[in-house]
Amino acid sequence: MSFKQIVSQQNAIKLLKGTLERNRVPGAFLFIGEPFIGKTTTALEYAKALNCYKINDYESCDNCISCKKIEKGIHPDFKKISVDKDFITIENIRDIEEFLSLQTLEGKYKVVILKNAEKLNKSAANAFLKTLEEPPPNSILILTCENVDALPEPLVSRTFKVYFN
Repeated sequence: MSFKQIVSQQNAIKLLKGTLERNRVPGAFLFIGEPFIGKTTTALEYAKALNCYKINDYESCDNCISCKKIEKGIHPDFKKISVDKDFITIENIRDIEEFLSLQTLEGKYKVVILKNAEKLNKSAANAFLKTLEEPPPNSILILTCENVDALPEPLVSRTFKVYFN
């Protein structure tokens, strides 16, 4: 898959490709939109574009080893967290922070996708604030969320917001 195959999200994709084009990639994103609209798919494509060995026109090639590993979820510099329980806990956040504390092994960036960020419990959200404010070098956090009002304001204010319609 590539950005071209994501339907009806041209504004979000244009914004994300612009960050790559200008080489001004924020450390933390918040992808906001309805369920099943393409937030996670777009986050995955962005992660591939960030670490693609053969990037062309700010799109991932989908064929290099980096793109294939990210697609399969086995890239050592990529982590996707989606919780099946009611809340994202402080243990989940510590896991992310430990992952981000390590040097990149194969890619240019460490990328974490945190699905359904509105499930952060209060202590997890508080623990995550410093990481969002000052992500480690070459680390990108992408939080997806359906209800931005369910997130603490300090957390929202520390992210680059991308709206999906």
